[in-house]
Amino acid sequence: MKRTLRFLALLLVLSAMSGYLMSQMSWIGRIGINLLHKEYMFLQVWWQGALVVYTVLLVLFVIQAILHKILNNVVAKLFHFLFLLACFG
Repeated sequence: MKRTLRFLALLLVLSAMSGYLMSQMSWIGRIGINLLHKEYMFLQVWWQGALVVYTVLLVLFVIQAILHKILNNVVAKLFHFLFLLACFG
């Protein structure tokens, strides 16, 4: 439990940094969002972007935890590896 809380705190810090960096987009990026992609307006406010990123990371963490609990160790590690490939591939 202690490791899980530390990991969730790390995800929270990384999400806050990600939200801040997304809110500091370039001038061209702001024009694109304001003119073409109105559904991404939440990225201009740092805490809204951070909340979306943290929610997505939390959902992925819960899915991984459930898979690790349900499956045996070898199959769970295979699914973890496949999740990594899906994220970066």
